[in-house]
Amino acid sequence: MGLQKTLALSAVAAGIMLSLSGAQAAPLLSSSEPMTINASDLAAKEKALTDFPLMEAVKSSIQTLDNSAVEQIEPGRAANPANVKRVESILKEADWDYLFPMRAPEYTYSNFLKAIGKFPAVCGTYTDGRDSDAICRKTLATMFAHFAQETGGHESWRDIP
Repeated sequence: MGLQKTLALSAVAAGIMLSLSGAQAAPLLSSSEPMTINASDLAAKEKALTDFPLMEAVKSSIQTLDNSAVEQIEPGRAANPANVKRVESILKEADWDYLFPMRAPEYTYSNFLKAIGKFPAVCGTYTDGRDSDAICRKTLATMFAHFAQETGGHESWRDIP
């Protein structure tokens, strides 16, 4: 079992134990006997604890694209995910190079698009009347403000402030 799956199951198990009433938990806490919890029981409890609209929205917002699909993302590729195409329509590679001239070598436009593609909700499409492009522009502006702290020199004597 992978480390991430083990950690996730451990977190769910801890949640189950914490959600038990004191009367049920007391014998478990005082016992030194090993206890087995079936993965199916943990999955059912997790579903019960997370089956409501807000949690569904959270899970949707942190959904990730499979790495094999992420690695196929390239600037201008017709098959890029919709959120990547939206970012490409807002920010061209020349803009990226202009905005981040002092970035580390691995901070390429291509890798930036892959990072966007990894998280489909970033610059995703809204179907509830909100302006997806405007939200994406604000998201990118906020993101770039944080990037600038790491990728810029910020010395007044540089020709690139």
